[in-house]
Order: sequence, then C-alpha cells, then structure tokens
Amino acid sequence: MSYVVLSWPLTPAELGALSERVRAGGTLVCDVGAVTHPDAGTVDALAHLGLAARRAGCELRLRRPVPALCELLDLCGLADVLRFEARREPEEGKQPLRVEEGVQMGDPPVL
Repeated sequence: MSYVVLSWPLTPAELGALSERVRAGGTLVCDVGAVTHPDAGTVDALAHLGLAARRAGCELRLRRPVPALCELLDLCGLADVLRFEARREPEEGKQPLRVEEGVQMGDPPVL
C-alpha cells in the first residue's frame, strides 16, 4: 500500500505520474483533504485515477474527503467506484438517517 497527499489542481504530468504509480500495483491511498472546493476537474482527475486502478486490478482509496467532494462523487455516480477510507461524520446539528417504522391506524397488531 502506498500513500500520497494530493495537491490541487493536479497538472497533467502529476496525473500521469499518479496513474503510473497506481498501475504499479497494490493499493494507493490518496489524501484529498486539501480539496476544499471540488469541481469537475477534481472529479475528472479522480475518475482517471480510479480507471487506471481498475485496469491494473488495484485499488484507489480516498482519505479525508470533504462532504462536498463525497456529494459530488455520489452525484456523478463515482461514490461506489472510488472507496472512501475514512467515512465522514454527520454534519453538526444533523442527525444520521435512520429507518423508522410507523403504524397506520387500523393495522392489526404483530404477534
């Protein structure tokens, strides 16, 4: 497993070097904590790295993604492709989502 802290924005040369590093094998953990305002370029770079990892049979993990990056990757359909090493906590003041069961009037009791 290798670890890299990414600086943003990535230059094409940096992206190429990272793609080669991913193809070398194993797992590459990318610290993306510096990405505070993700955009289409961020998604494109991470998609390229994820594709390089898949083609090489390797894994790319993202460490410390900000909530905006998680949401953007989810919106683009990449949240299941790119793994998050550290899951984000619910934002302050927001409760985590839970499944709640409700009872309708007239429903028979469950035995």
